[in-house]
Amino acid sequence: MLVAAITIRNFVVTLSILLSLAFLSAASAPSDIWNNYTPNNLPGSGEKDWWINYPDQSGYAGSSVSHPRWILESLKERPVLIFDYSNNCKSCALQKKNIAQALEKFGTEVTYFDVSADNRDIRAFEVLQAYSLSSEKYYVPTTVLITLIKGRDGMVEVAWHSVEDAMSEEEIDSYMKDAIYFYHLSSANWSK
Repeated sequence: MLVAAITIRNFVVTLSILLSLAFLSAASAPSDIWNNYTPNNLPGSGEKDWWINYPDQSGYAGSSVSHPRWILESLKERPVLIFDYSNNCKSCALQKKNIAQALEKFGTEVTYFDVSADNRDIRAFEVLQAYSLSSEKYYVPTTVLITLIKGRDGMVEVAWHSVEDAMSEEEIDSYMKDAIYFYHLSSANWSK
């Protein structure tokens, strides 16, 4: 009985050490974490897809996007998350909270910008102009995630997804994971 207890205890200690080593290993090599990941949203033109051109529900459907230079520069290092907001907007406050929680988990893997439409920040206008789905009006909050994805021809292209309202924390997490995953797969082959 004593031998069985010692054997079980040794097994538990060994298992704990192995799990700790696996965790430390994964934490020290972030790109390895994404090897077995399956994205929740794929490139396409549907409402939940990653878009290379404006999606079907946009007033500019099928047209190419003119990505602002500062975003393309940031994309050379990692995926980009942009939050365009107004200070007097209830949905913006909720979205800001949800983004903050997502950044606690994935902040080292993305470049984050919050741009205020209230401050006449030219970047806020550029984001709305480039990534708004409406061809007539701009809405806040607008959240945009930008990454790199292999297109149908095998060439790496800039892909994006935007939402013009508050998203759930789960939705933000899902798109952030996808953005990081696609970026790790594609960034080495992007001709900047």
